[in-house]
Amino acid sequence: MKSTTLTFEYRFWLRVWPRGDCWEWRGSRDRFGYGMLRISANETGRAYRTAYELAKGTVPQHLEIDHLCRHHWCVKPSHLEAVAHKENWRRGNA
Repeated sequence: MKSTTLTFEYRFWLRVWPRGDCWEWRGSRDRFGYGMLRISANETGRAYRTAYELAKGTVPQHLEIDHLCRHHWCVKPSHLEAVAHKENWRRGNA
């Protein structure tokens, strides 16, 4: 019998549920509602950042990810944009 191992990317997208226009992260969340996931035995990460990187590539070092839809649990790549911290803060407080 052949053993199959699911890729990290495949296992990631199994935890995503389309909810209206957003894609909801169905894994664990932190106290603010941001999706969390285990990347390795010693590392956890943010689901939205992983979604961005899987779809669009590495986030530039001086930027952070902004949820255009304002839903912390959303991991739809088209709702995620890499922006400077000041811009992300401004949008969140508008």
